[in-house]
Amino acid sequence: MADLGGLRAAARHLNIAQSAITKSVRQLEKELDVPLFERHKRGAVLTPMGALFVQRARAAAGELERAQEEISQHRGAGVGRVTVSLSTVPHMALLPSVIAPFSLRYPEIKLTVLESLGFHSVEAQMRTGAIDAYIGVSPESKISTEYQVESLFTNRRYVVGRSGNLHSGAGSLHDLVDAHWIVSSTATVNSSFAALFKQYHAKLPARITFAGSIHSQLIFLLNTDMLMVAPRQVLEFAPYVGRLVRIPIKEELDAPAMVMITRTALPLTPAAEHFCDLIRRAAAQQGSAESTRNAG
Repeated sequence: MADLGGLRAAARHLNIAQSAITKSVRQLEKELDVPLFERHKRGAVLTPMGALFVQRARAAAGELERAQEEISQHRGAGVGRVTVSLSTVPHMALLPSVIAPFSLRYPEIKLTVLESLGFHSVEAQMRTGAIDAYIGVSPESKISTEYQVESLFTNRRYVVGRSGNLHSGAGSLHDLVDAHWIVSSTATVNSSFAALFKQYHAKLPARITFAGSIHSQLIFLLNTDMLMVAPRQVLEFAPYVGRLVRIPIKEELDAPAMVMITRTALPLTPAAEHFCDLIRRAAAQQGSAESTRNAG
């Protein structure tokens, strides 16, 4: 009813009598001592208490499905699903070395990889169990103890532009205040981007374009003389090697660490745990590479 908007539609979807659904809903409302739906001529709408109940019921149904998959995988069946959310850096630096071994070990698993701009954009899906793990930029704000945060590796950011761009010879952020920059959102301008220029007592650039995804940012970058602050993996990603270059400014740019976040109370299924183990191995290689750079 909650998804289909009425008793009649729910009865058709479930192929059972409408009276049976009505009886079940009334019995549930009696047990909970609250109305779950408001009935209208055109259908039924969840009450606030009904919305809370449905949220918990969906999470419980999801956990039951996960339990079935977990048992199946422990028995060697290798079926089920794994859903993970990755930010830009893990997509470029970790996922390429994970795909083949995961598919080899679990060829029947339905793997879903979602792109996210940060943990808080997928937290609601993590809470319901729709997403098994988040792998990406460490959250700026403290998160609930219902989640477990595992550090993967530290990172670096650079000012990046296309090869041969007008600003290739710049030596400082102060040389780039008149450049045209591309950032992910207005929030970026008001926080990390602005903080960067303030940190080095440089004027905040006036020419800024917003692009919400890394793909659109890179399209702008590759086809204009715009600049952006990007993780080092953008320069190392095979399709962009030689096409994008680092602007050799003297200032060092801090970068958030990469982390993996899972739920504390509930274990991952064997397939999800295997995916996360492969991520850990790939991250260890990234960490070794970063240590080598620091030593150099």
